[in-house]
Amino acid sequence: DPVARLGGDVFGVLLPETTGARAVDAAEKLRAKVQDEVFLATDGGAAARLTVSVGLACYPVDGTTPDELTQSARTALETAQALNHNKVMAASPRTVEGGPTA
Repeated sequence: DPVARLGGDVFGVLLPETTGARAVDAAEKLRAKVQDEVFLATDGGAAARLTVSVGLACYPVDGTTPDELTQSARTALETAQALNHNKVMAASPRTVEGGPTA
């Protein structure tokens, strides 16, 4: 699936066949994978663990154009970062087909 840098340390991942609760599940798997991975320093320093915040938006409930979807995902990402920097946040409850946001 395509991955693109959207600026700074923000990346976009497109999962065109993944919607609703399945999108939240995929985002949570990515978040957990990063959290559980040990990253070795290239300079021989101490190993480190990282966390990642994920904001997601689904077509068409969170937008019908690339710009709308990107803005919805960025807004969800900002919310996730404000909460604890290690969270998955859906753009709206409708994203997960009536379920709660993560």
